[in-house]
Amino acid sequence: MTNQVQSAANYGQHYQYWDGVDINFSVRPIHGVAFQGGTSTGQTVQDFCAVANALPESLLPTQNTGIGFSIPGISILNGGTVGSTPTAYCHVTSGFLTDFRGLSSYQVPKVGVEIGVTFQSKPGARLAANYPVPAAVITQALGRAPAGNVANVTVNLIPPGTLYGDRINELDLRIAKVLKFGRQKARVQVDFYNLTNSSAVLTYNNTYSPTSTTWLTPTSVLAARVAKIGATFDF
Repeated sequence: MTNQVQSAANYGQHYQYWDGVDINFSVRPIHGVAFQGGTSTGQTVQDFCAVANALPESLLPTQNTGIGFSIPGISILNGGTVGSTPTAYCHVTSGFLTDFRGLSSYQVPKVGVEIGVTFQSKPGARLAANYPVPAAVITQALGRAPAGNVANVTVNLIPPGTLYGDRINELDLRIAKVLKFGRQKARVQVDFYNLTNSSAVLTYNNTYSPTSTTWLTPTSVLAARVAKIGATFDF
């Protein structure tokens, strides 16, 4: 097989853009106190329908069934090509998503103690229901076997950008003590990561099967709360 690389403009419009608003701020209300942070709200839009309709075989991985098909309770596509990026999902919008981030620091006067806090909150992972439809089921629906002698055809049953996991929030804390020895200075600090010990899910099992209950089972979560002690020396 020989692959050809050509400009998408030869077959139609292909565009992607982000539409939203970013807000950032930095405040020092009193001596020794500082706040920084921001928020971002927007959505990503991607459209390659013109190219996909002109060259459905360009979608990778591609598995051609020839026509759309359905099985009991599930309609699969309205076109001819199915795969991880079928033509039915050629126009994808993420929906407006918002994340927050911020940090604050405070120098306790006279005692040489520094306190710092960071916080971030972001949308959960985009979810999918990737159903590996067995070739036997496709054969029954189409009246013939799928092309390529494939064992199954993977179809995402959820339109991309319509379902997300739980929001991910993380809070970190640092406490440091400054020690002075003449002109020398040292800082002893302890860092707490994931201070609230959140178990927010980072990734999910996106493989769907009507005979299994493992769909959306967490495959990784936010690392558990941990403390780290460190020291720095200036001389």
